[in-house]
Amino acid sequence: MRKETDLSAFIDNAPIIKILISKIETPIRIFFNINCCEIMFEQYEQTYDYRIAFAKAVFHMYQQSAKNNSPILLEDDFINTTDENLQTILKQILVQDNKIKLEYDNNDTDNIYERIYKAN
Repeated sequence: MRKETDLSAFIDNAPIIKILISKIETPIRIFFNINCCEIMFEQYEQTYDYRIAFAKAVFHMYQQSAKNNSPILLEDDFINTTDENLQTILKQILVQDNKIKLEYDNNDTDNIYERIYKAN
């Protein structure tokens, strides 16, 4: 069983972007932390699909962003969202973390979700 690390002191400073998911303008605080990584790794081990694993990690960021408001979107909304939406979030994660960006840029794999997985 996975134990969540409390990073709430840092999350408030993370930038927020808005994307349209399931026809709902959705604010997501870009805070890709260790909990997101753990989710991504666990989900990849279950699905062997880098995109789904990343989408589920993004869903976790959404849940953290919507903590004070009841989250209205489901995990499947994130899995079924467009690659454009996921790529927007991925790019913002890379802007926030230079170390991950360096690892991401040094990997020549075509699959961007595999690259972000391996960068972490």
